[in-house]
Amino acid sequence: MSNPQKAQPRGHRVCGACKLEIGHGHYLSCMGIYWHPQCFRCSSCKHPIRETKFTLLGTEPYHKLCYKELHHLKCDVCLQFIPTNRSGLIEYRAHPLWGQKYCPLHEQDRTPCCCSCEKMEDIS
Repeated sequence: MSNPQKAQPRGHRVCGACKLEIGHGHYLSCMGIYWHPQCFRCSSCKHPIRETKFTLLGTEPYHKLCYKELHHLKCDVCLQFIPTNRSGLIEYRAHPLWGQKYCPLHEQDRTPCCCSCEKMEDIS
C-alpha cells in the first residue's frame, strides 16, 4: 500500500540539489526546478554557478566552459574544439573508413594525410 504524499502549501519549494525546503529568502528557479543559491553548483567542477549564462543537461547545471569541455567535439587531427559554423552548429568532417572527425579547415590547409587511405595525420 503506497503512502499518499502530503499536500504541500502553495509556494512550497524544495531545493533540487539538497532536497531541503527553501524557506523565505533568495532562491533560484530554472525549468521548474528551485535551488538555494549556495546549492546551485556545476555538475562537473562542483563550484557555485554565479554567471547568468549556464547550461542545463536534463536537470544538471553546468558552467558553459565545463559543459563545453565535457561534451563539445574535439578534432582528431589538431585536438582543438571543432569550431561552430555561422549558425552556431558544430560542423565537422569524418573519414568514412577510420571515423576520424576533423575540422573542415583541414581539407584546405595542407594537413598531411596518408597517400593510400587518406587518413589525416595528427598535427598536434
